[in-house]
Amino acid sequence: MARRQNIPSFRETGKLAEEFLGGNSVKPKNNPKLAVSMYDKGELLSTHFSNNPRFQEQIKHLKEGLVKLLILAQQHEETVTPKQQQHIRNTMWRIKKYFNHDLLREALIRYTINAHPKQYTPWEPGPIRRSLPRNEFITDLQEHVCEELNTTDYNKVRFYNASGTPLDILYSTDGFFTLDGSLFPDGENRILPIDITLSKSKELKEFNPSGSLILFMDGEKLGDEGFKHYQENFAGRIKDVLQHTKPDHALDGFVSQFDDEQLSA
Repeated sequence: MARRQNIPSFRETGKLAEEFLGGNSVKPKNNPKLAVSMYDKGELLSTHFSNNPRFQEQIKHLKEGLVKLLILAQQHEETVTPKQQQHIRNTMWRIKKYFNHDLLREALIRYTINAHPKQYTPWEPGPIRRSLPRNEFITDLQEHVCEELNTTDYNKVRFYNASGTPLDILYSTDGFFTLDGSLFPDGENRILPIDITLSKSKELKEFNPSGSLILFMDGEKLGDEGFKHYQENFAGRIKDVLQHTKPDHALDGFVSQFDDEQLSA
């Protein structure tokens, strides 16, 4: 499998991590209209939050908050000046502080799934996936994870790109796996957020402050053998982490655009 030979410097690692996830063609969109539509349909939150009196005041402002976050995230994508980007992130953090950490995370996960291009199936290694060379790394990683979990059903181990979204900027989540409950003894679903990084300062940490599993890469060791090593190593780590990962109910009752298309087929 052909791989890129020219490795950018560490100041370009954000873009490189983005390429590992498939590049611009498969990135989710920062689309405020979609967020409004999902809010109005009651699709952004599970009943764990929507039926809890403690969160009703926050939920009233969730639509406005998400719209602002998505607009700012898009501005962050289009801004090249580090100082301006930092200003945007600071503004986003002020908005985030109003909401419960897990409530906003759940809404952003649900939004991010539906914000993917409809023609792209983000978990099956089919023609669309294989036509994107930059996306081969995460596709191969997903295959290794399926092998570790003894399944050949890619519907049970899905991966979603989150690069450039508020989930990426606020939670340092480059993407996340959703894992079907049938893969676990308790029958409960899991969600595993990941942070792909080439930052050496994170090398010895397992999780970032927001709870995303750090997949560390050395920018000087990304040849063919390096890719193979990282894929196998990461898949093994993911399996080990899942052994003690608590069930996640963020997607309980949620029917994504991809599930809806399958049900309609």
